[in-house]
Amino acid sequence: MIRTARTAPTAKSLIVSTVPALFYRANGFYETAGSTDAYIMLFDSATVPANTATPVKSWVAQANFEFNEHISDGIPCLTGIVLVLSSTKDTLTIITGGDIGNIQCEYEESRTLAKIPVTSNAQTGAGSYLQVWADGGTPGKLVDVTWTNNSGTAAWLMAFAAGTPPANGSVPDWQSPTSIANAASATYQFGKQGRDVFQKGSTQAYHNGCILVVSTSANALVIDVGATNVISADYIAAP
Repeated sequence: MIRTARTAPTAKSLIVSTVPALFYRANGFYETAGSTDAYIMLFDSATVPANTATPVKSWVAQANFEFNEHISDGIPCLTGIVLVLSSTKDTLTIITGGDIGNIQCEYEESRTLAKIPVTSNAQTGAGSYLQVWADGGTPGKLVDVTWTNNSGTAAWLMAFAAGTPPANGSVPDWQSPTSIANAASATYQFGKQGRDVFQKGSTQAYHNGCILVVSTSANALVIDVGATNVISADYIAAP
């Protein structure tokens, strides 16, 4: 049965469900004294996450305008459903001050989602890349990544749908939202159901492998040749 949850008039977040559920729709109104848009973020969680958390999905919430986002088949959330208004797109920065959002959500509790998929782990102790699963077969799903940058400079982590590191200049399917300083570490989570990695190559052939590569440039690959980075990934293996 589809249910509806809504915030109080001045809330910035909404705990929709604290049990496994399917997310269907988020709608509401983002009210701000300024003109800068915010983002409505969906988290697979039973509590409001801390700032810098990575959402399952985010959508634009235009300043002083209604937002209405609908997923017809639903998005499964195994822990719960939380919606938060954020001033940043890729990771959470909860809106502050007088900015508010009237949030409403349509969802369906589903106890059958309580079974969490079994994950596998891949890791490298000192490299510039990590192949998580091979290209050309049945694809897996990326669940989370932990990375220590030992490139000697600030760098980004990128995911490509390939079996080997692509050429410099290649555009990733995903990259870390911000650069990471040398010797620093970061963890990125993609929800318990995992994230697909899927791209079309220069020959128009589709690829579904997953390789994580350290790049010293954003948006287009410049592979780190230092080869001392530590990368670990949890993933749902192909059945």
